[in-house]
Amino acid sequence: MATQTLNFGYETDQAVDSAELFTLGSDTIAYTADSVSEFTNRDGRYGAVFTDVAANDYLLIYYISGTAVGSEYYSLTLITNEFRPWSEQNVNVEALQLSVAEILTKLGSGTVQTVSPVTAFGVIGNIVIGDDYLAANDRAFEWIIDPVTGLAFGDCTCQFGGKSTSTDSWNVTGTVSEVTISSETKWKLSFDLVSADTSALVATLYNWSVEIRGPSTNNITKVTGQVRLVPSYTQ
Repeated sequence: MATQTLNFGYETDQAVDSAELFTLGSDTIAYTADSVSEFTNRDGRYGAVFTDVAANDYLLIYYISGTAVGSEYYSLTLITNEFRPWSEQNVNVEALQLSVAEILTKLGSGTVQTVSPVTAFGVIGNIVIGDDYLAANDRAFEWIIDPVTGLAFGDCTCQFGGKSTSTDSWNVTGTVSEVTISSETKWKLSFDLVSADTSALVATLYNWSVEIRGPSTNNITKVTGQVRLVPSYTQ
């Protein structure tokens, strides 16, 4: 019997209590986790434990009380081991070329969803230091979220920031717009990340978050994760 523990990052001390695996391109749940918990001595790191998952590439979606709060991709083998996500192994998520429809179907209503070409299912592929990620080139970072109760999208701003353990960081302001998806009203958070935002940063793993800011003191974090910044060899 193989016990496979899928390691992923999320805010510490959160009640992440379930997780499911999907084979790539499928909407059918392939496996359900036996348990999900935060590691005792690794704050902000969680383990989803599965038994006898067949060797393959999978999408993991994890939940708090039935609401999806994040996701990662993994390549698993049928052995007892701890597995780390693609986002921490220099895997090009963009190459999957997943459609918006697939993303919305898998994550469902009431969850944070990503639709920009440089992100998928809440996972950001490697960010190339000094690259321009612009809406004009279909490379902006975009998230689709449910409207925030008590706020109007026209009164809100949004922030996308990341920070490494060496204190290197970026923080950019984006736009909030209203969109209709499958007859439901959603908010789209869109961010350009220009060359100057990352050109001086070191290549390492960064924690990142996306936040909605209301007109007064309403600061609401909507999604968090980790991403690796990698050097460019052409700049």
